[in-house]
Amino acid sequence: MIITELIVILPFSVVSRFSLFESRSDAFILIIQAIMSKLLYFIFIWGVLKFSEKESKSTDSKFSILLCFLPIASIILMCTNVYLCTFYSVNNNFKIAIIIGNILILLSNIIVFYLHETTIKINRKYTQILLDYQQEKDTINYYELLREQNENSKILIHDITKHLKTIQQLSEKEDSNISQYISEIVEDFSVMNPVDYCKNSVVNLVTHRYYEICKKNKINFTISIKNANLDFMKEHDITALLDNLLENAVESALLTDDKFIDFSICTRNSNFVIIKISNSCNKKPKYINGTLVSSKITSGMHGIGTRSIKRVVAKYNGNLEMKFNSDTNTFTSTIGINSNIQNSNQT
Repeated sequence: MIITELIVILPFSVVSRFSLFESRSDAFILIIQAIMSKLLYFIFIWGVLKFSEKESKSTDSKFSILLCFLPIASIILMCTNVYLCTFYSVNNNFKIAIIIGNILILLSNIIVFYLHETTIKINRKYTQILLDYQQEKDTINYYELLREQNENSKILIHDITKHLKTIQQLSEKEDSNISQYISEIVEDFSVMNPVDYCKNSVVNLVTHRYYEICKKNKINFTISIKNANLDFMKEHDITALLDNLLENAVESALLTDDKFIDFSICTRNSNFVIIKISNSCNKKPKYINGTLVSSKITSGMHGIGTRSIKRVVAKYNGNLEMKFNSDTNTFTSTIGINSNIQNSNQT
């Protein structure tokens, strides 16, 4: 507070040609200087808190700095008022009006900053609600998949029991061909076994879910994630990232004739993870303010999936690139993340 008062008083004395302590005898100057120093003190404390180690990692901090132009402009306006009132003869009532106006300017600055911080908090809560909803949805789908596997297992066990009895009866006949019968059973049965695409269980879960979706919708789904290593990411971030990427890919591929999705995760130079998803797309996607717009007709909230993807990528200091190739009608999303940086941050 002492520093901010000195910052106000010293330049003020030089510009206005006052002695350093002339404000002691002039209540008008004293009040204006107090308002300016308190406004400067408020901005200083806000800046320290906003750009602390915790807050500086947030993307909102980059845009918050633009608000500093408001208090700077307010301080310049206050200085101008004092300068005019000092060198030109004005009555006391006019000075009182200027003091009231400057106090209102100070309160207006505080209100604007308060509303800005409140908006940021609301947006963060809203994003967290969406993530919680998405995680809940994925959990429900997971248990639905387990239920389906259990039902298939019951049916399989029931059918195997009957086939074993048939094999037993065939074995009692000399002219029966048991080996041919067994071969036919193996070809007819499609057992739903758990598939391990990589070593990460969450990646396997999300990938297998969309494998089943693509299978039902006759989408050619190519998977190349055997060496995927996303252990440096939190499970809910992996779910939010891959689920939204694959959901957007499926949504786009369903609208095309030659339906395909290519999904790959690889590691280069032992620490740079590249996530790449290419899918068929019959037209160039639409963007609003840099956000990919959903092509669903009934979509009530456009761009939530893309914003969620960007949030996760920014959280891990990654790079996101989305391109549309009009020659091949292919839309490609590529994400690059340096896993070494994440591991060092966690340490």
